[in-house]
Amino acid sequence: MTLRQPAHATACRSPGFTLTDLCVLLAALALLFGGALPAVRHALQAQSDKSGCHANLREIGQAIQMYANENKGMYPRAVFRPSSAGHPAYTNPMSPNTFGPGGPGPNDVTAALFLLLRTQDISAAKFICPGADVGEPWDFGGRTAQQVANFPGRQYLNYSYASPYPSPPALNSGYKLSYTLTSDFAVAADMNPGTPTLAYVRPQAGPQELQAVNSTNHGGQGQNVLYGDGHVEFQSTVFAGMARATGTVAFRDNIYTAGASDRPAPHPFVPPQDQLDSVLLPTATAGPAPAPDAPSPRASRGGGRVAGGGSPLGAGGAPGASTGGAPKWFWVLVVFGVLILVTLAGLVLVVILRPSRVPATTSAPAAAGPVHPYAPQPYYGAPPASHVPPPVPYQPPSVPREPPPLP
Repeated sequence: MTLRQPAHATACRSPGFTLTDLCVLLAALALLFGGALPAVRHALQAQSDKSGCHANLREIGQAIQMYANENKGMYPRAVFRPSSAGHPAYTNPMSPNTFGPGGPGPNDVTAALFLLLRTQDISAAKFICPGADVGEPWDFGGRTAQQVANFPGRQYLNYSYASPYPSPPALNSGYKLSYTLTSDFAVAADMNPGTPTLAYVRPQAGPQELQAVNSTNHGGQGQNVLYGDGHVEFQSTVFAGMARATGTVAFRDNIYTAGASDRPAPHPFVPPQDQLDSVLLPTATAGPAPAPDAPSPRASRGGGRVAGGGSPLGAGGAPGASTGGAPKWFWVLVVFGVLILVTLAGLVLVVILRPSRVPATTSAPAAAGPVHPYAPQPYYGAPPASHVPPPVPYQPPSVPREPPPLP
């Protein structure tokens, strides 16, 4: 008798990944990568804009300190006339002398800030925020910075400067824009939005109300603020100035409006009212409106930045150079995504093509000759019915006979 191969002894190869599974996986990964790429690109661009803006304000702060060192500790200020009301901006830009006849009008904040371009080694591109809707460095009308006296319009300036023209009460209380300012006094920041609601927003307002009055340079998320000690900090609220208190309620000064910030301000954009008051001007609505075709630093997230600038991060040149095409970080992200997809595809192919550790079939060894039906058999799982020995019929034990009687 020969041993028959059990029917259950055949094992199947593990199916693993098929080519269809690979195509589906790659398609799903491509869809996920393509869907997440715009959001990641937007977040990285916003962070790049904040970094470039941060670098700009830091350099402006350094130029202010250098100016103060050359002017007995005083920060830039143009013609000051306490009797004049308001803060004009962008007046007489083509005048050759800031303080001479025909120069900028009295109490012009933009003329004060322009003194940095006239006296310090700083580029006009540093006054353009990479995240602003409109902005381009001024070329001084074909002249040099020393031959002009002011910015010609808000198209060429994306930052606001603490008013160096205080009111008489502020002068009497000790207001002085100089190197003696503390580390929580706001000296400059992203452009004052100039919205009417700034006069009525309170420190206890909700996130939506506070976001509505933030600078528009960063989409309402907040503003970079330059402080008296030269450090720059991104603030998500306009209440980022000197500490104030009314009774038992403590709050910080609104850097874009005049007076205490715990009550409505009928005239928010007037000179500082006390020694704690930061009033950053000009506003985004002051001065000549930009031309309809004015370039935007963020007109194209994938294209060049500000014409005539440098890196959008502000390092090694003016922020926002126009390099054409998508920025380098975007292509780096795309290359990394492609490498990830190729790596995953390779891993899947390795899994598909590697040899299986389980043999396709498991056969019983061939019998060398007749095998007794009751001999031990190799075990391959539950034996089939044909290998079970037949039952032995029951036979009662035999009764011994009595011996015959003896004669």
